[in-house]
Amino acid sequence: RNLPNPMGIAVYKSDVYWVDRNLRALFKASKLPGNTSVPTRVRTNLDKLRDIAIFDITNQPTDDTNPCRKYGNGNCEQLCFSFPPEA
Repeated sequence: RNLPNPMGIAVYKSDVYWVDRNLRALFKASKLPGNTSVPTRVRTNLDKLRDIAIFDITNQPTDDTNPCRKYGNGNCEQLCFSFPPEA
């Protein structure tokens, strides 16, 4: 309620996240039944944001076909992005 332009909704664990283009912010709120708390502004000053995606290690494939998993984060210090093998 009272959200001018909610867009891009994502659910992660017990929270719902969304972006609001007019308010230029990322919000979250609990999805648990009976929750009546006011949504929290997670980030502000986000221009032209239209969507949201959540990535977490627990949502990734756990077998050795994922090179980021197989080589300990793909031998990367921070982010590892897995690409399909070249044909």
